[in-house]
Amino acid sequence: MTRGMMSAGLVLVLSLGLLAAPGLAAQGSVTKAGTTAKGEVTDSWLTFKTKLALLGDERVSSNDVSVKTVKGVITLHGKVASAEEQKAAEEIALTIEGQKKVVNQLTVVPAA
Repeated sequence: MTRGMMSAGLVLVLSLGLLAAPGLAAQGSVTKAGTTAKGEVTDSWLTFKTKLALLGDERVSSNDVSVKTVKGVITLHGKVASAEEQKAAEEIALTIEGQKKVVNQLTVVPAA
């Protein structure tokens, strides 16, 4: 199975999970794709968009990267194979609309 096929399958699974995710409503009444009635972007939506962006970018092997968002601050955790991959993951997260800050806590662990 190619990485593209795996990514497409995972995107579908994540998309279906988001539709059923009750956690979005817990942050306020969601009116339009991840935004509350006040126009705020939910943390769950930011996390979802970040994970999708990481999956879609071949510079990052997102299998060992986890994403957590609290009050608009996206934090990246996990292991990457190079400093370039670490930087790429941060650059990707910085492009996510609605994020307030990105904290890169990724650890570079070169492949053995």
